[in-house]
Amino acid sequence: MNNYLNLQLIDRSSEQLSNRYQQTYVDPLLHEKLLEVMQDADSFNANNFMEFKLEEIYQYLKCSHQYYLDVWIPKLENTLLQLNAKLGADYKSINMLTLSLNAYKRELVLHIDQEEKILFTFVERLLAGKDCDGLKDLVLNHFIHTHDDNVILEIDQLKREVLSIDADLQGNLIVEVLFNQLHIFQQDLKVHGLIEDKVFLQKVIAHSS
Repeated sequence: MNNYLNLQLIDRSSEQLSNRYQQTYVDPLLHEKLLEVMQDADSFNANNFMEFKLEEIYQYLKCSHQYYLDVWIPKLENTLLQLNAKLGADYKSINMLTLSLNAYKRELVLHIDQEEKILFTFVERLLAGKDCDGLKDLVLNHFIHTHDDNVILEIDQLKREVLSIDADLQGNLIVEVLFNQLHIFQQDLKVHGLIEDKVFLQKVIAHSS
């Protein structure tokens, strides 16, 4: 894919990210810091987010879950549908890719569902001042032992597998669009996971102590 199209996708992602938080109650300063770190997830520094209240971090995480389910997953499904319509009959790797991404989608949706039912429900009780005795250790231990990087795709490896089966898909426009979308989505998920692990969990522990 040429650099112009790649930059277009990144710019469009930044615009969507901006709109996504402007339409919610996410703190404007938190919104700004998120925009910065989304451009380079490796620059993430938990200390930059410690100034925000538990309620503010929780709002961001919950908003992101909804955005993944309502916007990102349908967007990827639509691109994958187009890919299958144009190339699925001629390339075995497209079938492999479709199976992999469908399995990934199921895993991600299950991950979000379990997190909201267990951890987020507990946090909502905390924020509402309700009695949480007996729940803290159970909920936090469940989160610590089940929260991992399984919802992060090895995009480069997946792309290498596709091209190892069908080398002439190298540079194919719709294939490149899909993998660029996946890259942007994974950056978003990576930051989301870092904030959960390095910021949110610490604030939940402090709030429940």
